[in-house]
Amino acid sequence: MYEVINCEVIFLLAGLIPLGIAIEKTGTASYIADKLLIYSSSFPPTIILMLFYLLTSILTNIISNNISVVLI
Repeated sequence: MYEVINCEVIFLLAGLIPLGIAIEKTGTASYIADKLLIYSSSFPPTIILMLFYLLTSILTNIISNNISVVLI
């Protein structure tokens, strides 16, 4: 069972949970959300979704699939 489990993903998720809590408590998450709402109000939802897919595809070419999905 230990051979099947990818430890890199577990450690990545364990490291990102405190990072997410810190981003939320400092107000960075609300700042990013506010800016995204301001800039995305002029685009239809399908375009915004396509931009997220494009960003995920570009990140997947640079870093691993698991990390890019967790980041997005």
